[in-house]
Amino acid sequence: MSNSDDIVKDERIKKEERKLKRLYIDIQKEQKSLIDGLIQRAAYMRITLEDYEKDLDAGGYTELFTQSEK
Repeated sequence: MSNSDDIVKDERIKKEERKLKRLYIDIQKEQKSLIDGLIQRAAYMRITLEDYEKDLDAGGYTELFTQSEK
C-alpha cells in the first residue's frame, strides 16, 4: 500500500468515526470516554473490511503457491 493509499484510508476512517460519533452525541460525558476507543476501533475495522472485500472480489478467494521448486 502506497503512502497516498494510507492517507486516503486514514481519511475514510476519520469520516467513519465522525459518522459514528454523531450517532452517540447524546451520551453522557463519563460514558463518552469509554466509547471513544470503541468508535475508533469500529471505524478502523469497517474500512479495513471494505478494503479486504474489494481485494477478494478483484483477486479471488484462493491463491496458488508451490511448496518447493520440484
